[in-house]
Amino acid sequence: MFSVRLIVVLFFFNNVFCLKRQLCETDYECLMNAVIEHVYPRFVAGGAGVESSDPLHIDAIIADLPTLRYELFNASMTGLKDCEFIKLENKHISGYTLFNYAISCPILTLTAQYGLNGIIDSTPVEGKGECRIVYEGYEISIDGKREKVKDKSGIEHINIMEYTVVPDLTKGTIKDPEYTNLVFSNDDSCKHRVRIIEEMTRDIVMDVFMNKYIQNLKNFFSRVPVEDLHYKYVL
Repeated sequence: MFSVRLIVVLFFFNNVFCLKRQLCETDYECLMNAVIEHVYPRFVAGGAGVESSDPLHIDAIIADLPTLRYELFNASMTGLKDCEFIKLENKHISGYTLFNYAISCPILTLTAQYGLNGIIDSTPVEGKGECRIVYEGYEISIDGKREKVKDKSGIEHINIMEYTVVPDLTKGTIKDPEYTNLVFSNDDSCKHRVRIIEEMTRDIVMDVFMNKYIQNLKNFFSRVPVEDLHYKYVL
């Protein structure tokens, strides 16, 4: 399995350039090594107008569900840098490239300030405090379309034209979610109801985080020329 750090390869290169001084046997291997060591860490760390992607930060997530109002503030997710590549496909078409890949994440940890109130299993619930949710074995599929574009100076950049993100926890598990100051009117099955809250809000929360991740990637591409990705950070 390849590290998720290789995600960037899907967008950076159509051609492979191998530096002789690198200790690798093929052009493709050289490119992989260069991206792992130099390019992807810079993207994840952020800087120069690009936000960090590990931790990945969201100011607020608000979900109004039929029986529950759920709010997260100052939310952060860690662990994306440790995900593993389980699928990698590219199809070059005239003018653009279709990409399709999937990653498997050993551990993703969400921490945030929360607020909620509503009804779970006919039981009123409310709370306001801090929460922590640990996902184990999350698989995330991403597919879309990318192209090369030139800025006003004629410098080439990568542009993600469209994308779809599908998080899937079917093969994974979740540790008991932790919420401080969470109160049920009938506390005979608190853990069960806490898990119901997580299940009800999971897709909404992950959708916001994954779209932010892709937006960070798009910002990175818009600021770093293709030529720099080929040479500057590889050397």
